[in-house]
Amino acid sequence: MGMESYDGKTIICNPERSFYNDDKGFVRPLLIWENDQFRPIDREDFPNNGLVHVIDGYKQIQRTVTFRELPVIGPLWSVELGESYNWTDTSSGEDTSRYSSHKNQMKKARAFDVIPIISASTPRVIPEPTLTCRSSRIPCESFMIEDDGGYLYGPMEVEQLIATEADLSSLQEVEFSYRAYTRPLPIAFEKLLGLSHCVLKIRTDELPRSSIVQVEGFKFLCSPFLFESAECLDLISDQALVKSYSQRLRKSPKVRDQSALDGIKALEQAVNSLEGLEDTLDEDRLGRIRNLVVGSRDTSIELVQEILSSDIATEVLREALEGDSSWAGAREDSEKIELRLEKEKEKVREEEQDDAARKVAKISQERASEKLKTDGEIADLKRKIEGLERTNEGKVKKRELDSLRQDVQETTERLKSLKDQVDALEIEASNKARILGEYDSLEQLKGAVRAKSNELLTLEQEEQEKLELLQGMNIDIKNRKAELTQELIQFQLKIDALTGAPPRRHVKDFNIQLPSSGNVRIDTGIDTATKLPSQMFVLEKINDFLIASGRSVDERDLFVLITMLVQNKILTLVGPPGSGKTSIASLLSQALDLQSLDRFVHLQVQRGWTQPDDIIGFYNSLHGNWEPDQFGFYRLMKGLQHPESNNSLALVLLDEVNLSPVEHYFSKFLGAIDEDSSKAFVIKGVSDADLRLPETLRFIATANSDFSVEPFTRRYLDRSPVFRLEGTPWVLESDSDKANLDMLEAFDLNYFDLTSAFGRGSDILENERNTLVRLQESDEFGKIISISSRKYAAISSFLGTTRPYFDEYGSRAGALDSAITHFCLPMLSGYGRDYGEKLKKLEAFLRSSGHLKSASEVVRIMEESELDNYSFI
Repeated sequence: MGMESYDGKTIICNPERSFYNDDKGFVRPLLIWENDQFRPIDREDFPNNGLVHVIDGYKQIQRTVTFRELPVIGPLWSVELGESYNWTDTSSGEDTSRYSSHKNQMKKARAFDVIPIISASTPRVIPEPTLTCRSSRIPCESFMIEDDGGYLYGPMEVEQLIATEADLSSLQEVEFSYRAYTRPLPIAFEKLLGLSHCVLKIRTDELPRSSIVQVEGFKFLCSPFLFESAECLDLISDQALVKSYSQRLRKSPKVRDQSALDGIKALEQAVNSLEGLEDTLDEDRLGRIRNLVVGSRDTSIELVQEILSSDIATEVLREALEGDSSWAGAREDSEKIELRLEKEKEKVREEEQDDAARKVAKISQERASEKLKTDGEIADLKRKIEGLERTNEGKVKKRELDSLRQDVQETTERLKSLKDQVDALEIEASNKARILGEYDSLEQLKGAVRAKSNELLTLEQEEQEKLELLQGMNIDIKNRKAELTQELIQFQLKIDALTGAPPRRHVKDFNIQLPSSGNVRIDTGIDTATKLPSQMFVLEKINDFLIASGRSVDERDLFVLITMLVQNKILTLVGPPGSGKTSIASLLSQALDLQSLDRFVHLQVQRGWTQPDDIIGFYNSLHGNWEPDQFGFYRLMKGLQHPESNNSLALVLLDEVNLSPVEHYFSKFLGAIDEDSSKAFVIKGVSDADLRLPETLRFIATANSDFSVEPFTRRYLDRSPVFRLEGTPWVLESDSDKANLDMLEAFDLNYFDLTSAFGRGSDILENERNTLVRLQESDEFGKIISISSRKYAAISSFLGTTRPYFDEYGSRAGALDSAITHFCLPMLSGYGRDYGEKLKKLEAFLRSSGHLKSASEVVRIMEESELDNYSFI
């Protein structure tokens, strides 16, 4: 379809609208949890209305929505999707959704995993009792506020709407009041806040990039429990602060010990005696109480009145004031004020009594009027009842009419039931007729299939005969080509002798002979001291072929690649999609003339492979024969069992090897790769003969370096070196550099030619051994590199072969630098800041030792890490 399928996946949705008595409705898809983080849903994956159809159980969502007349945010629901039964690619309409769900597949999303964000002004530190803001969507549960200064505040909750009729009719921005979240919070929030009426203050530029997600006009804060550096903002009002500490002061047992204090000082020291002031924020609130007591007369009176409502506090202050002569005048003034207050209170009580008497008289008069009106209505009803009783005939007709209506209704229901039965019978008859028609069509199709099968068998026999004829012609052509090549070389020698031209290198150094078997055999003239002539010949031949194919390869990279391919049973090429992994492996097989000789198999790994049968086939016990794989791997293995094939190199390309877990479908091959393994690799074939892993067989595996594939195990990486490709390398910029492939000379090296040139020449120097020991055992790097005895032997062989080449054409540290890059660094995998620090020390050591290539790879690993997660692949 060209779009991602969400069938069977669970996503986060927002309530949209209901219909059909609130039992059905739509929810809007917003987020999906993937790779340990939330990401937004792609709108194109939900065509037509962009919504998910809830086919039943929408009432459980509707009950949680508070402001139903307005657009709301939340409460968010976790919904498992299934593709709608009536959905097709041509479906259209605002009421048609691609996905649906029902009540058994929905539940409320976990609180505070995802919190809505709305834009508003910055909350004041010491606010008035009410905080307000305006928004086009009203949060149903907790929410965060984002101000213009780049800060988030929350969690908040809506207190009440302050909506006008114009707001409700236009459904634009609606004003509402809010406050700090008062319901129970998760433990992570409780530890950060500590006190009620408080919220977090978070800088948005300090959050991880994946923490704030925006989708379809909504903005959300995801997984907010990581913000240990967030500040705490106190939003308690002066009024609530006074009330809270007055209640705490009444409960304090230390107030009884303040008898020697006087005046406001008594109040201040009584406040200071409160227990439980361990939190810094609590101390700030106590400072505000002190300022209110001393700085504001009105607030002081209010606080004193709150405190004096406690009998204990009243007794303490009275004793304090009576013991101080300086307050005698104040006591007299207080007594006069109390007398005046009593008189005023008495006057107010008298006025209230007069008002109450007037109100009672008025209510009595209204009730008497209502009674008269009610009595008149009762008399009218009685007259109507008497008239109905006199018309008994009308009652009888009414009962008959009701009986007739009931009979009509029952008859209608019976007719409807009979119609439903007739419709069901018609559908059943139609289905049976359709089945009979399909049966006849299947019989006709079966006969046609038999005829086509017979034709196919005939064509296969003809194709086999043509194939055998073609193979014979290919052998004749190849032998003739070799003879003509030899004649051409001899003719070229004569021309060079006549013209005085210097001898050509490939004519002087190498003698191409035609053996009696008819196959071309190249006598490479190996120098047993350095092996360099044979190596250079192979490199030049392969490089000429790659250039003719439009590829430009660095000679050192090609030398390392060929050496690792020859010395190891399996070689892994990694890199992003499009970096040329598959094409390089295929071109190498063409350069070595393996494809024309049927010694190359391109095996495309599939998802879901779990056992060796998936790549080599299986024995069908029902029919008593072997069912080979579709790629030709079994056929290649079967052909390599013959003794005459022991001198033939064969190559298998495992394309996208980690699309399925390698340890599952390739486990037997990994066990057979070890040279010292006592367990032979055996698969029963058609004739029950054993298939053993040939010595001349090599595997090249390709793998994408992203999160869509399975990770490699240490067991696999211990047996395979890794060669990394970046971008789209090795491509010629101009077609003018390309050559004609038909003009290249025949190039047919057997297996022993390659092993003689690039084979295992185990040799390791003292300084190289010391470097490897330090990489593995030094506490400086935390022993993050592990080198097994198998890996050590592979490195030793690699160094013995490549060191002479690098000493002459590269740098002296080049051989060990390449060995560390391709054999050791692929084992790096870890997470955390400590692991990152160890990688920095490893990079510094490699750079100071002159191993620049491996040091650059460590830098790449650190730069490509996400959330302190480090990996070579």
